[in-house]
Amino acid sequence: MQGIDLRLLRAFVKLVETGNYGLAAKALFITQPALSKQIQALESLTGGQLFFEVGKVQPRLLLVVNSMLKQSRFYNHMTIFLLMPNR
Repeated sequence: MQGIDLRLLRAFVKLVETGNYGLAAKALFITQPALSKQIQALESLTGGQLFFEVGKVQPRLLLVVNSMLKQSRFYNHMTIFLLMPNR
């Protein structure tokens, strides 16, 4: 996964948070087609599909990706906790 642009990761996280392409695009100040292209680019870089779609604009994380996201958030929180002075 070398070379992943931060803007692609931001697009991914915002889409997960909002659960809607239109809302995510609006929050990122980009168009919906631009967001779709960023998600497609990220899927290409990671080698697989990250979402399946319910209807036209309601993405759902694939189960394995959802698990990975939860694990990464857990590790991020633990890292921050462990690095805190005077804990």
